[in-house]
Amino acid sequence: AVSDAASACGYREVLFTGLDAAYSDLMVDVEATFARSGSNYLIFVSLDRATAEAGLRLGLRIVMLQVENATKKEMIYLAKYYTASLLCEAQIRFLFFEMDIWMPRREGQSILDVFRAAAASRRAFLGPPAAAWALHTDNPYIINAGIYYIRPDVDPLRPLLLFEAIVSYSRRLPIFDQGLMNCLLKLSASPNPGLRFIRERDSCH
Repeated sequence: AVSDAASACGYREVLFTGLDAAYSDLMVDVEATFARSGSNYLIFVSLDRATAEAGLRLGLRIVMLQVENATKKEMIYLAKYYTASLLCEAQIRFLFFEMDIWMPRREGQSILDVFRAAAASRRAFLGPPAAAWALHTDNPYIINAGIYYIRPDVDPLRPLLLFEAIVSYSRRLPIFDQGLMNCLLKLSASPNPGLRFIRERDSCH
């Protein structure tokens, strides 16, 4: 539904986040924050009907994830990674952010602008990157799974395979999504010397 709605409206870049009742009081503030950033399409993926209905009453773009017999953890991972895989399949650029990511007010460039610029940087002999990732401030060897920017129109296959793999593993195994994402990214980054420093702290075993 997310990728279909975006494609139908002609949007080639969206922002999305997942939420439930615990974050429902922040929906309007988050919408206002990104409305100032030059983004054109923010979508909330709700884990429950009450939150989805509350968002619709507020006039927000919100869809509800419906999965039978899924645990809360499985629902969260599907909201994050299955939605991402659909957007990759539709080749729609997106910024994903978790609702608990603190994004202070900025003068000038927005958070979205920062990620756009990072993803637009040229790399010698490697071409334009298909994604921009954030590192944890207290551990620069760990990629933060809570916010990232993906350009599947630049590389249609690898981002899609990444998110499909995360969905597959997380549905079959009791696994922590950030550890899984880091492992997959580090393994896929082996030919890229720019990510060598991250691979030096590999825990994929």
